[in-house]
Amino acid sequence: MLQMHSFELFLAAAVVLAITPGPGIFYVLTRTLAGGRRDGMLSAAGTLLGGMFHVFAPPWACLPFCPPPL
Repeated sequence: MLQMHSFELFLAAAVVLAITPGPGIFYVLTRTLAGGRRDGMLSAAGTLLGGMFHVFAPPWACLPFCPPPL
């Protein structure tokens, strides 16, 4: 069982990681500043689509190799 102190440390680390901007944010910001609002929105949509692909692609990719249900 997770102790309260460990959970608080985990929660603090998760919050720090969640609010830290990553390369996707810098990419969208750069595209927006260089090309305007339209380019920024398209870049944001592209990073969203890419992220969703990374979330949903692995389960579909392994379907041919998964054993059938019992």
